[in-house]
Amino acid sequence: MKDRIQFNGVPLENYSIYYNIDKDRSVRCYSRKQIRALYPKNNFKIVGEYPPKKESFADIYINNIKLPIGEYGKMSPLIYSPKGYIECEGEKNSYVVLKKNLLPLRIVITLICLAIILFGIYYASNLDDSKTQDSIIDIDPNAIDNDPNSQVNTSGNGIQIPGFKVLNIAADNKNAQVGFSNPQGNPCYFVVSLILEDGTELYKSKMIPPGKGIYNILLEKTLPKGEYNGILKYETYGVDGLNPMNGANLKLTVAVK
Repeated sequence: MKDRIQFNGVPLENYSIYYNIDKDRSVRCYSRKQIRALYPKNNFKIVGEYPPKKESFADIYINNIKLPIGEYGKMSPLIYSPKGYIECEGEKNSYVVLKKNLLPLRIVITLICLAIILFGIYYASNLDDSKTQDSIIDIDPNAIDNDPNSQVNTSGNGIQIPGFKVLNIAADNKNAQVGFSNPQGNPCYFVVSLILEDGTELYKSKMIPPGKGIYNILLEKTLPKGEYNGILKYETYGVDGLNPMNGANLKLTVAVK
């Protein structure tokens, strides 16, 4: 049986880091950064590594601590990484490398990176879906929360569609105050058009969500004083899938004063 080799570690003053052996013991040593600075051409020798993979062939003594040393290069670099270096007496530029098991840390980092990637994919997918839906659902920017004090008649027992007998607007003025609302609870968006009996379209909204309404509009043209037969056209689109639903054409009088 071969005699075990004994190395004596040199307790240098310029060791910059501590290597924790266990919760009660640690040794000072060179860091990887120091070794690279001392030996830019890698002209130093590694005589062994701690911890040994299986069996050790030597021991290193430093500060009354004995560490078993294994043959250098036996442990996988994917799992174990150099943490520090202890200089050995008796042979110039010779070191024992102290390694750390980084597998748990690398697993955690990999899982975090994977989680970030999956979150990014999920977020991008939902962002794309949101953008796609927003581009399809052209919500009218003038739609605001319905006025709780407004009193409008509704027609039908399913989709609630407000109706008007008379709509008053000012003569020779494109600005008009209206009450084109989509009652809360409706399963659809509204697109509301104000059309004269002769087919002249005075106004058409974009999509009005349930619980929202439009109360100020800009007409396509002005009208002189008088009374005009008109139609308030409601197009309806389901909130899920935007499928067309039952609409309505309601007759009304456009009173221009």
